[in-house]
Amino acid sequence: MLSNTGSYIGFILPTTLLNNGYAEKLRRWMLGNVCLKSISVARGRVFPDADVHTSVYIAQKEADARIRNCNRTLVTTDLEDTATGKNKKWSEIHQQRFEDAEGGVWNVLLNEKIAPLISKIEAVSNCLGSIAKIN
Repeated sequence: MLSNTGSYIGFILPTTLLNNGYAEKLRRWMLGNVCLKSISVARGRVFPDADVHTSVYIAQKEADARIRNCNRTLVTTDLEDTATGKNKKWSEIHQQRFEDAEGGVWNVLLNEKIAPLISKIEAVSNCLGSIAKIN
């Protein structure tokens, strides 16, 4: 697919790639082979006959794990405005945060402004399952 380090590729895929369990291996493979340069999520339906929403992913092949883990991915939930050049709503997230997430989930609402706060809360909190039975 991508033969040379530095090569770029773009995908138009369902947003289900971001968090569905069946796509975890694909997400992990991507995190282990590319720098995710951007993720753009459509608010509405792009393809009228599709049952799912659409996302655009831009990636660059990178063999060096240190570079991949330091990569800052640009994320927006305004794909429509991106296409017209009007989008000013980009946030950044370290690619390593996707790797560290349970199930390798790519949470596009997480960004570097709120991620440290979430980490602090998680560090001093108990998991619900450790203090109560969950049905």
